[in-house]
Amino acid sequence: MLRAIVALLGVTYRFRIVEGAEHLQPILVGHEPRVITLWHNRLIPGITFLLRHLVRKGANLITLASLSGDGELIARVLEGWGIEVVRGSSSRGGIDAMRRLHGLIRDRRASVVLTPDGPRGPLYEFKLGGVMLARTTPASILPLGLAARRFVTIRSWDRMLVPWPFTTIAAVVGEPIPVERQHPRRELESLRQQIESTQSILTRRAEAYLGVRDASEDDLPVVEGFGGDDSAARSEPTSEGTAP
Repeated sequence: MLRAIVALLGVTYRFRIVEGAEHLQPILVGHEPRVITLWHNRLIPGITFLLRHLVRKGANLITLASLSGDGELIARVLEGWGIEVVRGSSSRGGIDAMRRLHGLIRDRRASVVLTPDGPRGPLYEFKLGGVMLARTTPASILPLGLAARRFVTIRSWDRMLVPWPFTTIAAVVGEPIPVERQHPRRELESLRQQIESTQSILTRRAEAYLGVRDASEDDLPVVEGFGGDDSAARSEPTSEGTAP
């Protein structure tokens, strides 16, 4: 049921690649694996974007899902769309999951999709695992910034963003960030912070393109979200009344 709902929503979305479309091409030809990163609360627009622009064009994508009940639900949805799922997280099964990801990147030149602040936050904190995965495999990190013109947010730790049907979703694809195996361990924290900043900047660029605000950083009610100069979004009712 969830897969059907998300699929129906995804069909209605209008995607705009604002910057960096050329950085997707190496993934399609299969020669340059990537660790594709997006914030956890952008998972719905992110997965629909990757399905349309990569998976349906033949890209070999793998993602990581936690061993929780939510992770099981996500895994079933993604596997139904042809995205291979490795189960595990930083708190459970993480070491085995990382080993499997290493093998799939090296042996199949697969690209991995990660939400670096998941599965429990803190929100917008790029954890070190994604950096270490890139450091020990041939894959560079490819940060992806996403925003929706009209959306609602779910009452969850990350304030999950759910785009409205027929809205526009903007994507900003960053330049690949290589992490050399020789990169000193003592400098990895500094690099992690730089990548975290880049991930946030790309997200802000996507939001700026649409003229929207990040609902996690303002005073909007948790269930509401709307796009900046989209007059229809300002007048349509939300689950708590009418957007201001």
